Amino acid sequence: MATDALNNSSNFVNRFTDNPKNDFGVFARGYFRAASKLAEQLLSKERFPDYEAYPVVFLYRHSLELYLKNIIYSSALLSALSGLSFPI
Repeated sequence: MATDALNNSSNFVNRFTDNPKNDFGVFARGYFRAASKLAEQLLSKERFPDYEAYPVVFLYRHSLELYLKNIIYSSALLSALSGLSFPI
C-alpha cells in the first residue's frame, strides 16, 4: 500500500498490512477514539437512557480486547526474537 494512502485521513482500509495481527493496535485505537467521542456526547447531556450507553461500552470493551491482543502478540514476537518459546 502506498504511503500516501496510509497518511490520508479520508482513506478507509479494512487492513493495513498483509498480516492482520500487526494491526491490532491500530484498530484498538480507532475503537477507543470512537467510544471517547460518543462518551463525550452522552456526558454532555443532563440525562440519557441506559441503552444509549451500550454502544459506548461495547466500543471500549472491543478496544480493550484488541489492545490486549496487541500486547500478547507483540510479546510473542519479542520472545521469538530472543529465542524463548512462547505459543502464538
